Amino acid sequence: MGTSLPAPQSALTEVPDTYISYTIDVSYLLGGRWWGTEERSACGVGTAVVPPLDLKNKALLKWASYLSPAYLRVGGTEADRVYYALKKKEPVPSKPVVDYQLVLKKKQWKQLIRFTKKVGARLVFTLNCGWSDRLPDGSWDSSNARRLIAYTARKRLPVVAWELGNEVNGYPFLEGIKYAIPAKRYAEDFYLFSHLVEELHPEAQSVGPASAFWPIIGEPTSWKGSGMPND
Repeated sequence: MGTSLPAPQSALTEVPDTYISYTIDVSYLLGGRWWGTEERSACGVGTAVVPPLDLKNKALLKWASYLSPAYLRVGGTEADRVYYALKKKEPVPSKPVVDYQLVLKKKQWKQLIRFTKKVGARLVFTLNCGWSDRLPDGSWDSSNARRLIAYTARKRLPVVAWELGNEVNGYPFLEGIKYAIPAKRYAEDFYLFSHLVEELHPEAQSVGPASAFWPIIGEPTSWKGSGMPND
C-alpha cells in the first residue's frame, strides 16, 4: 500500500511568475554548429552547421509570447566563442590563444532585443568568458564584453542581466584539460566583470557561475566516464 501525504493547509512558498523560463542557444541563434540530425559532436557541440534563427518568424513570436512572463537566456557552449562586432564591416581579430568561432553583429543584437520585447521576455545574455577572450596568462580580457555592455547601456536596450561564461567548469571536457579555469581565477574574473557591469550598466544584474552537472558519469557523452569509477 502506497504512502500518501496530506495536502498542505497553506502554500509552503511562492515562486515568481518567471520561475519557468527558457533558453535560446547562441549557436542556434547565430547559425553555428548544432546537433540537428547528426549524432556526432566536437568540442561540446554538434558538427552540423545550421542557418541563423529567424526571429521574425510569426509562429515563433506567437508561441514564445505564450511563455510570458519569462526570462529568455541566450547562452550555450558557443557563447564562450563569440565576438561582438558592433561596427559595419568590422574584421574579427585573431586571438593569442583561441580564435573566435561566431560573430554577433549589431543588426542581430537589435533583432534579438526586438524579439525579446515582442514576446514579453526579460533578456539574460551570456558573455564570452572562454579562451578566445583570454590573455596568454589565463586572465579574462574584458574588452569584448565591455563594448557590448557599453553599447547596450548607451542605447538603453533592455537587458536585465549579464552572465559571465557558460558552464565554465566544463571547459576541460570541451576544450582540453589545459583550458581549465581554476575557481580562484574565475572569482577574480567575476570581480572584474561585476564591477564592469556596475560601472557601465548599473540597472542590470551580474550573474554566474553557470555550472555543468552530470548526475551519471558517462552522460551526456560516454567518453567522460572512461577510466573513472562509477561509484
